[in-house]
Amino acid sequence: MFALLGSSQAGILGLFTSETRDWAFIQTTGGIRIAPPMHKDGKVVLPVIYWPEGNSGLMVRKIKLQQQDRQLAIQVVTQVVEKGSDAAARNFVDLAGITPGSYTVYYETLGDPAKKLGLIVIK
Repeated sequence: MFALLGSSQAGILGLFTSETRDWAFIQTTGGIRIAPPMHKDGKVVLPVIYWPEGNSGLMVRKIKLQQQDRQLAIQVVTQVVEKGSDAAARNFVDLAGITPGSYTVYYETLGDPAKKLGLIVIK
């Protein structure tokens, strides 16, 4: 099961317009990539770089995270852009509770080699 992890501030409009995006949508809107884990605001986070190109009215609402053994899967939830919301292309997934070590990160489906985003090390 995916855990919901907020990556931006969102209001009521965002709640009603939020949609979990599949791999095909991510690929047709510019793709997604990850960066090495880092410390931000006292937490270890995974930077996720994604901006829904061609959909200027959309932004990332949150990133879902799933873990199984040494595999992580992320999935983007978008919403319409709201006044005062943070519509950054770089979002962060809180890795609290994930044991230090090496992990393979996928989009949407654990273990799917076509959706592999990379290998990370959590310290």
